[in-house]
Amino acid sequence: MLDSPKSILVIQPNNLGDVLMTVPVLFGLKKKYPKADLTFFVEDGFEAGILNHSAIDHLFYFKRKKIKEKINSDSWQEGCIDLHNEIASLQTTSFDLCINFAQHQQISYVAALIKVKITYGQHFLNSGNHAINDPWSQYLYTIPFARQFNNLHATDTFRRIAGVEQIQTTNTLTITDEEKRDSHHYLSKKGIDCSTDKLVVFQPGAALPAKRWPPDHFISLGQKLVKQDWQILISGAPSENDLVEYVSQKIGKGAFASAGETSFRAALANLSLASLCITGDTALMHGAAALGIKTYALFGATSPVETGPYGKDHWIFFASCNQMPCFCDQCKTTLCMKSILPETLLYCINNNTVPADPKCHIFTTDIQDNGDYRLVPQTNDSLLYFNNLGAQIVRRAFGEETTLPEESMDEIALYNHQSLEFLDYLEKMIEQLSRFLTDKDSDAIVLFEKFKSDSERTTGITQFWSALLNIRLNSVPLLDPFKGVQLSKQVCIDTKKAIERTIISESAL
Repeated sequence: MLDSPKSILVIQPNNLGDVLMTVPVLFGLKKKYPKADLTFFVEDGFEAGILNHSAIDHLFYFKRKKIKEKINSDSWQEGCIDLHNEIASLQTTSFDLCINFAQHQQISYVAALIKVKITYGQHFLNSGNHAINDPWSQYLYTIPFARQFNNLHATDTFRRIAGVEQIQTTNTLTITDEEKRDSHHYLSKKGIDCSTDKLVVFQPGAALPAKRWPPDHFISLGQKLVKQDWQILISGAPSENDLVEYVSQKIGKGAFASAGETSFRAALANLSLASLCITGDTALMHGAAALGIKTYALFGATSPVETGPYGKDHWIFFASCNQMPCFCDQCKTTLCMKSILPETLLYCINNNTVPADPKCHIFTTDIQDNGDYRLVPQTNDSLLYFNNLGAQIVRRAFGEETTLPEESMDEIALYNHQSLEFLDYLEKMIEQLSRFLTDKDSDAIVLFEKFKSDSERTTGITQFWSALLNIRLNSVPLLDPFKGVQLSKQVCIDTKKAIERTIISESAL
């Protein structure tokens, strides 16, 4: 990381949820580099979560979908021209630092077209391959291959990539007084009394069917809340109008549908006047958390460890499934969502504690002293999403000093054994690459690939090490084969040193 970059480009043209999870990091960057000029690169239409952000000096709107459609069609040449025209204004600036949080390969190409001294995140090399060279971006890309060894929220991974320690964790969205007045007027016209503190926002829709709580569950909860004098604003995108209208009509008096009637920015302003938000893993969930609105989040296919409502004192509900988190787009049963009962949520809302038999797993959220988000179990179930000890050990490879529980010495010894087994394969890989560099013996490369393949069949924590090694090796340019082997050898040596930092000595055990 540069000591004092004068110009910073942050790239996050993903969905609204990802944009909102990036927002706290922007505060951290501006606090660390108050004199730096910060440009935020966002997809056109996804800027609602960052308008009026005090840390952003410039917003760059990128028409990603339109350009992608052209590039993937017979008009690909026209699409390439549109891409260059689109980013022409950025190319007139020489940035000291670019932080690319996007994990789309097409954005990797874009990052390569901009003049930058240092790039974090994925970027396309002139040598013809995509590269991820900074350690915490490598960590981010490794997570999907070994999720059980990650206990970091996406926001906390982002801040490590950005190299900032202090970020803002509450009230990270700014709704202007004018927006609040417009929202007050809109809600009043619908018949909602904005002077009370009993307004709750429901979001029954979600991008994926597997992330949706059953409409009848929303209806049942809504009917119970209305009897307690709650007013319910039911939010949704224009495509969710039928669902929102159905839920609203079934709840009856006290429920108000707003799908398709407002922009997402206006929906956030409406939300800012509410006391509660009940939703699945949606952009509105991240918006509610960013506004400091108490959020009751319903999780199924995705992981609240990585994408839960960021901040303190939010509630998370999920039911068991032997494949969780499955990240399934088209789950046919959605049993995990159906098993979260309306009565359970109602009890938690009314009592701020869990019922005797909740029928599902329940967490609240917290921000630890070190600034990291964490899930706090409210039921007797253990954390099913990750192995806490393994996650702590993995982060030692990235230079973090983590505290390991003394009662886990047997498990530590097991991870030691697994890591040492992987290190043995790494040593053999290094030997073969050295042999090729010395003797030009092509059989050494064959053996290198064999040892690498064998290492991928190891189990436990080595799933993380194997994925990390592959990501690092895939970042090596190979146009010059001899230099590629030299760099690959160095990658293996560096990975070996990183894993060695995680080994606990026998005397300590």
